[in-house]
Amino acid sequence: MHALLIGAGQLGSRHLQGLAGAESLTSFSVIEPSAASRKVAESRFAEIDAAAAKPLRFIENATLPTETTAPDYAVLATGAKHRLPTLQTALGLGVKRLLCEKVLFPSIAEYRAGMQLVENAGADARVSHIMRYVPLYQNLRAQLAQNPAPLTMEITGGEAGMGCNLIHYLDLFQFITGHAVRTLQCRIAHPVLPSKRGADYIEFTGEAEAETAEGDRFHLNFHAGSSALPTIEIRFGSQHYRISEGKDQWSCVTDDTAGPLEFPFMSGLSGRIFQDILAGHSPLPTLAECFEVNRMMLNAFNAQLHETYDEHTHCPIT
Repeated sequence: MHALLIGAGQLGSRHLQGLAGAESLTSFSVIEPSAASRKVAESRFAEIDAAAAKPLRFIENATLPTETTAPDYAVLATGAKHRLPTLQTALGLGVKRLLCEKVLFPSIAEYRAGMQLVENAGADARVSHIMRYVPLYQNLRAQLAQNPAPLTMEITGGEAGMGCNLIHYLDLFQFITGHAVRTLQCRIAHPVLPSKRGADYIEFTGEAEAETAEGDRFHLNFHAGSSALPTIEIRFGSQHYRISEGKDQWSCVTDDTAGPLEFPFMSGLSGRIFQDILAGHSPLPTLAECFEVNRMMLNAFNAQLHETYDEHTHCPIT
C-alpha cells in the first residue's frame, strides 16, 4: 500500500517515521516545499530499519507525478490555513482514508467545506487526537461507562499555548465522559504571543470553561510568564486522579496508586493509527464528529480577537 504525507515539518517527519514501520505500507510520497524540512524528514525516515527497502519520493508542490501509485492513505500535517487545499489535493487523488492534524481549519466556513468534500468523496477522515491512545484515559472512559457520574477536569499550565492546545483537552474531556460539550467560554490574555509556527499565526494564554448537558465540568488555565507543563486533575464519584504530562506520570489520590502516563510519540504511533483506520476500529474521531466543539472554540476565540466576526473569519491559530 502507498501512503501520502502532505507537510513534512517537525510533526510531519515524525509521522513519516511511524508510517515507515507499518508492514502493509510499502512506498511513500511526501509533498513538502521546504528543502530543509525534506532533508530532516529523509534522515528520520532512514533511521527506521524497515524503511530501507521502501521507496520514498519527495515532491516540492501539490502535483504528484502521473506514474505515482494512487495513495491508499494520507496524513495532512500542514498548518491550519493549508488544511482545506491539502484535503482537496488528497481527495482529488482518490484517497479514501485520511488523518488530519489540528487545529483543523482556520474558519468555520472552511470546516464546513472540508466536511462536504469528505462526504462527497465517501472518505474516512480522522482527526489526530492521540490522547485517546493513552491507556489511563481509556481506563477512565471504561470506568465511567460502567458507573456513570459527573466528571470535573481541571488543567493548569504555563505558556504551552491555549490557542493550539485547547482543542486537545476538550476532545479528551468528551472522550472520557462520552458526552458532548454544550457550552464553552474563553478568556484570552493580552498581549497575545508570537507563534513558533510562523508569522501567520499567533499564540496566547488564558482560561476556558466548558460543561456538558450531563453535568460534567471542564476548566483550563494557562498562565502567562510560566514555563510549567500542563497538569490535569480529574474527579468523578469517589475517584481523584492527578496527571503530570511533564513527568509522564499519573497518580490516584483515592487509593494511592500511580503509574506512567505512557503518552505516545508520533514516531511510534502513526503506523498504529494507520492500521486501526485500515481495520475499521480507530478510536480517533471523524472530521464530522469534531465539528461542533471546533465551531464553539473558533467562535469563542474570534469573539475576543476580532471586533466583528462570522463563519468566514480566520482565527490565526494552528
